[in-house]
Amino acid sequence: MIRRRKRIWAVLLSAAMMAAQLPAAAMAETQVPHVPEDGEIASFAALPKEVKMQTVPVGSQLTELNLPEELSVKVYHVTEEIVTPDTEEENDTPAATPDDASEDTGENGGEQKMVTRVTTVEELIPVTWDSKTPYDGDTPADYVFTADVGNYVLASGVKPPQITVTVKVEEENQPCTLMDGCTLPDGHEGDCVLPPSKLAKANTYAANNTVTKGGITIAASDGGEVVYIDGSGFSLNQTGTYEISGTWDGTETVRNAVITVPDGVTVDITLRGVTIDVSLKSGCCAFAVEPGGTADVTVSGTNSLKSGWDCAGLEVSEDAELTLTSADNGRLEVQGGRNSAGIGGSDRNGGCIIISGNIHVTASGGENGAGIGGGAAGDGGIIEIRGGTVTANGGYGSAGIGGGTREDRAGSYVAGGAGVGASVTISGPDTKVTAAGGDKGLDVGGGYGRAAYADGGSLSVTDGAVLEMKKSGTNVTDPEYKSCTIVDKNGNRVQYDENGVTPLVEWDGQSDMSASGLSVGAGGTIRITGSNTSGGAILTIDVNNVTVTSDGVAVSGVCIEMENNTNINSLTIENLNLTAQKGKRAIHIIYSAASTLTVKGTCKITGGSFDNYNNDGQSAVSKSGGPLTVEVGDADLTAIGGEPFTGFTGGGGVAGSQLTVNINSGSMVSRGVEGSAGLSGTVIVIDNKNGNVLLEGLKGTKYRGKGLLGDSITLSGSGTTVVEGEIGIWVNNKLTVDGEVTVTGVSERIYGSGGGTINGAGSLTVDISGSGSSYPGNGISYEGDLNLDFAGHLTVYGGPGTEGHGIAVDGDLTVSRAPASMDIRPGSNTDGHALHVTGDIKNLSGIIPDSVLVKNDAAPVLWPYYAVAYASTEHDGGTVPDTAYYPKEKVVTVEGNTGSLTRDGYQFAGWSWGGTTYVEGNTFPMPEEDVTLTAQWTKDAPPASNRNSGGESAAV
Repeated sequence: MIRRRKRIWAVLLSAAMMAAQLPAAAMAETQVPHVPEDGEIASFAALPKEVKMQTVPVGSQLTELNLPEELSVKVYHVTEEIVTPDTEEENDTPAATPDDASEDTGENGGEQKMVTRVTTVEELIPVTWDSKTPYDGDTPADYVFTADVGNYVLASGVKPPQITVTVKVEEENQPCTLMDGCTLPDGHEGDCVLPPSKLAKANTYAANNTVTKGGITIAASDGGEVVYIDGSGFSLNQTGTYEISGTWDGTETVRNAVITVPDGVTVDITLRGVTIDVSLKSGCCAFAVEPGGTADVTVSGTNSLKSGWDCAGLEVSEDAELTLTSADNGRLEVQGGRNSAGIGGSDRNGGCIIISGNIHVTASGGENGAGIGGGAAGDGGIIEIRGGTVTANGGYGSAGIGGGTREDRAGSYVAGGAGVGASVTISGPDTKVTAAGGDKGLDVGGGYGRAAYADGGSLSVTDGAVLEMKKSGTNVTDPEYKSCTIVDKNGNRVQYDENGVTPLVEWDGQSDMSASGLSVGAGGTIRITGSNTSGGAILTIDVNNVTVTSDGVAVSGVCIEMENNTNINSLTIENLNLTAQKGKRAIHIIYSAASTLTVKGTCKITGGSFDNYNNDGQSAVSKSGGPLTVEVGDADLTAIGGEPFTGFTGGGGVAGSQLTVNINSGSMVSRGVEGSAGLSGTVIVIDNKNGNVLLEGLKGTKYRGKGLLGDSITLSGSGTTVVEGEIGIWVNNKLTVDGEVTVTGVSERIYGSGGGTINGAGSLTVDISGSGSSYPGNGISYEGDLNLDFAGHLTVYGGPGTEGHGIAVDGDLTVSRAPASMDIRPGSNTDGHALHVTGDIKNLSGIIPDSVLVKNDAAPVLWPYYAVAYASTEHDGGTVPDTAYYPKEKVVTVEGNTGSLTRDGYQFAGWSWGGTTYVEGNTFPMPEEDVTLTAQWTKDAPPASNRNSGGESAAV
């Protein structure tokens, strides 16, 4: 037993602490463990291989072994605090894993709650090492030492690291066997060294020479030097330039690479039509850049590199550097062997890999290896893709780009950091990268093992690049996406602008999806690109201020639902032509508080028709509780309800409890089907500033459609608003008209199911359309008292129905204000009345004469009445007739001298107005102004004696 050393962790903790909340993994298979305890060890840093596996000669003492006194670990730090959340947490947020930070937030809502936060702290802890088999340096054997962490507690699934020490008898070097041509003295130790002339075994080619072996030709220049050893392959031993071509048909008799760039060598290589396939030879690699080596490789033509077990197709191990490029659409296919990457580590960490230019690369990892990155238990390294078309396919448990599996090539779990994702940078407008993880592997990120994923590393996609992730996506925390396109496994495209905002993402409509699932951010746009013909799909809006479009293309079988969330209250539709799947509302806003639906461009929304579960049609747009504002502005919106099964109710156009519609110069058509309203709600406000609004309730085979249905309805603005239906407007309480409104209907134009009020100061024209012979045909019909408190222009015409009244009130009619103008007429029915009132007419206007408001009379009710006054300023006696009042166009019959006006020396000659003289019984139509008729006189004729004496004659 190794002596336990005194703990110094408290001091080291303060010096080494690097608190950082762990990334939340976006995992293909998420498991939800318990929240760890404070102080538990989350993971151990990986031991270097030279420490993990040690071989010592017999006689080595315990103190001579490399057994670290301290280990680097990550320790969970758990805190609790009371918070008031700003956002409602999503129900599907996974709980923390050992590689995640987590929050245990309890119930959703706006109340205070206890939040548990889990972070990790890196620290050094003292350890001792125990071997199950007591160490004996004089006995050859394998001794496995396990770290003893003392009082520390290991988190679930975390195991302490182990060191295997092999004690073996050293083999003495055999004396030289005097190999033919050996240049060393007789009896030397180690391998023989042959002179350059013995090319059959080892050949060295100096600068600017060319060698062809095993079908491969390598031409060296600029100081390059090629060494070829039979059974071992080529080694590019000097910094220089090399051109390589041909198809390998040689024999590898040892575990080596066909082409090797050694430590300390920097080479410029052109691969021109190279094919190397040693995939059937375990331990043989097609091409290797050893740690410390650097290779700048230009690919020309079609090239292929395939390696055997435990070797990457193109090995770039940790501390090695590789640059791949092409100027002529060169192609490179790379296949790694088991436990190894396509390009990167051979059962180890990957190095630095840079891909650029007009190149096509396909890299596939073997089982446990990444497409580009780490091998088994290997980290991903540094990967930069600056151009070209790159496809990376990971093996089992490994990323397409990133870490290899978390288990080593022997299948043993490697604790602490194994399989960590790469530092991945993808950039450039001509860069297209496709990444696909293997079974249980992520497309980009950390490797899989023991039901968890290693840290995802980092990911940056910028400058016009496209990254397509074909399977499970990424577990990188907060990847950087700017001026790029991200494509998911369903082909949905997310486009990010220079600020990282997602202005455009595509959804094919084939399966249920959410805005967050598409990675769209606030202010972003979702383009629906396809219809669903197999049962329908729902797009859940769980991100605020998102725009949904189809670019005007008709899509069907899908619907939109806005999530019930305090922060999700705004949705924009732009050039959206959408028909919902059967039995669904096209746009359903669930949020119970105030919401806004903004319309841009030209949108047509149609509710779902009946399905097997519901015989009714569904609404185009609906809001479940709370106010909804529809901002049409200068756009055009058509909302049409869905068709029902025969004899059932259709869908409405726009429906909600509190609706406000704002229109500038745009237009809105809202159409209910088979008895449903074009627009319905409890409180409705439509402000049509200068646009066009048509609200239709189509006549059904069974139900009476309403154009507009509500308890309190306000219509304002100078635009044109037309309401049509079997019943144009069905209002249960108050109708306010402050705009230009025309209401037409077949049965009743405006119908009040109880008492109510019509007020405002706009223009309200009510007319019956169609024959309507089987319907009442009343212009305005109230089943209760009606208060007419209207100061605008009121025109109401009854229809040809069974009643045909202008205004029919089953109760009292109170006229609280005098309209600016009023024209109320019955329809063609001979029994129709202008004002049909079962109760009393209460004239509170103070202006309109009672004689105008006559109930149950066929005569039109017209207002205003203009005065016809009679005047005389020259009479000596008598009176003028009384002033009379007439509506415009009423035929006025002129009175005679009913008051016996007299004037000395004159005779009454009639009345004059506007240059015309009228006598008793003359008529004229009443103009829209007051008329004053002034008395005219004719002078009496002089007496006859005066005429005979030459006096004056009579004058007028």
